[in-house]
Amino acid sequence: MIRKRLLLLLFQIKIYLKSIPVLLLSAAVFSLIVGAIGFAGNRRLNNAHTVINLRIAVVIQENDPTTNGMVEILENTNSISDMCSFTKLHDEKEALQLLENGEAAAVMIFPFDFYHVLDSGENTPVKIVIPDNPSVDSLYFCTTLSSGATTLANSESIMYAAYDAFSNTSSINQNKVHEELYNQMLNNILGRSELFSISTLTATGNTSLQGFYIVTGIVLLITLCMIALIHTFRTYPVSLTDVLHQSKISVTYIRFCQIMGIAVMFFVLFCPAFIIAAKTVAGDYLTINAASVFTMLLIIIALSCYVLFFCCLGDSGLISSILVFFSMAFLMYAAGRIVPEAFLPGKISAFGQYSPFAYLCRTCEALLTGKINTKALLGVAAYSVFFFVSSSAITYFKWRKSR
Repeated sequence: MIRKRLLLLLFQIKIYLKSIPVLLLSAAVFSLIVGAIGFAGNRRLNNAHTVINLRIAVVIQENDPTTNGMVEILENTNSISDMCSFTKLHDEKEALQLLENGEAAAVMIFPFDFYHVLDSGENTPVKIVIPDNPSVDSLYFCTTLSSGATTLANSESIMYAAYDAFSNTSSINQNKVHEELYNQMLNNILGRSELFSISTLTATGNTSLQGFYIVTGIVLLITLCMIALIHTFRTYPVSLTDVLHQSKISVTYIRFCQIMGIAVMFFVLFCPAFIIAAKTVAGDYLTINAASVFTMLLIIIALSCYVLFFCCLGDSGLISSILVFFSMAFLMYAAGRIVPEAFLPGKISAFGQYSPFAYLCRTCEALLTGKINTKALLGVAAYSVFFFVSSSAITYFKWRKSR
């Protein structure tokens, strides 16, 4: 019994080893395709790393030291100057023309004789003008401005409340307290760099752009190469399956031998290629150790089970190839591996994070770090069991039906 099972396993491995020339040709062709996709994506994301710089047209009275001083304060505040640049103008029409031409995100119009407006306490606000169909930049500026105005209003309320509380207390130097409180509140508004830390957000999370596309490319390449060998997943003829069944060899074991055969073939080819790449051109990105080698084997087995599942649903030919390709393309997209997750619609992104390719790519990141992601590893194992059991069940029912 054991001898028969071992012979069937060796026979299946031999069949796949004979397909190595086809696999090599497929790998060469698909490597060019995947490499081109990765290069285009890497270049696209690098070009997308632009810093927000909003041009704001400011209309002020000529030779007005108050408004000039206020604009200079804004220009010298790091948290504001990092995203805004101010163009001082004295003609309102000229400023509005810049806005209409799309050369400015917004226009700030200070009231005439603004110093006396402040001195008298009149509630005459600075006028903000944005386009009729505002861009994202204009809306971003208005949101930031509204947030700052709310913070300033809250600070002023605190100062007025404190002033009223101390107005009937003669033992406290009211002017000194008011001045200190005023300075503190202004620091809370303008000194934002002391209150907030700067975090760098990237579209690929903790993985570098190069690493992101290396991981995606490895998973894509293995899947595409398996599509080229999809005919080898065909179900055994009914007569042969009956003979094997009489020898106590189940359809589940037959499918297991197919999985092991293709896994051995891919591992024999891809593992040395991976080691050579890690030691040469990709040494800065790939890590070679027991964890990364185990990860490679696990990914191959998981993808074999995935392709086998669609072969059982289809005909192990054209239909199955189409099912594998389009399901892979959608799941890779939903997992944020073709277009990074940051650019995906919320519902698609939420679904994609639990797709098999999301777990596969997270597991594949061990090739970059040398450390296995336990949660991703369990996800890949669960999906592998699901696809294998489902494939075996479908094969069994088809066999029983055809008898």
